[in-house]
Amino acid sequence: MSRLKNLKTIPLLVFVIIQLALTIAIFFIDLKGNYNTTWIKYGCIILCFIFSCFAFKTKKGFLITGAMAGTLLADYFLLIRDDNYTLGISSFIIVQAIYFLYLKPKHWKISLIIRSAIFLAILSILLKIKIDDVSAYFAGFYFTNLIMNMTDSWIGGKKNILMSLGLLLFIGCDLSVGLNNLSSYISYSSSFIDALVRFSDVGMWLFYVPSQTLIVLSVFYPKDIGVVTDKQNM
Repeated sequence: MSRLKNLKTIPLLVFVIIQLALTIAIFFIDLKGNYNTTWIKYGCIILCFIFSCFAFKTKKGFLITGAMAGTLLADYFLLIRDDNYTLGISSFIIVQAIYFLYLKPKHWKISLIIRSAIFLAILSILLKIKIDDVSAYFAGFYFTNLIMNMTDSWIGGKKNILMSLGLLLFIGCDLSVGLNNLSSYISYSSSFIDALVRFSDVGMWLFYVPSQTLIVLSVFYPKDIGVVTDKQNM
């Protein structure tokens, strides 16, 4: 039994080390700005998808693999092509729907009601300030579901700890993306905000790669998250 455990743990440990090394490399290369790290970044997400496939046979593993496939598609539009934000964000909306199924909160009806209320509030604000960018409305819907998925996962306590931390870091990444695009929507003269914006440009992947790595790991440690038992894996 311990031998089987090692066969699972060692590859995952290597996966974590590689992701950590690539994340640090991306940060410092972007900081210097002397090399395009686009494919290194995308490679991190490809690795997440590949490792998620090892849990494909379980129900929860199938959902995580599907979510990672959706993430790959989203990053293809947002990172590789960098030309269709609506399709990219739409793919992330599907990913969040999959995470909702993965978490399967007992209070799912209340969760859906709260999600709808929050999005309607965001929608009214966007309409009031006359945002004409369609992707902004998709982003509002996506971010609402990300926030709620993170909240639902934390309500479950320690049994969802890896997924909870992954979603929390995911939010950190998206807030960094939002800061990075702040100048496109409003003007500001604060040196502090300017420093945050400049950091977000190179720092967003410090949140993103670890978030996706933790989400993948969540399906391999059922005792931590309480969603899949060893008997189910058999």
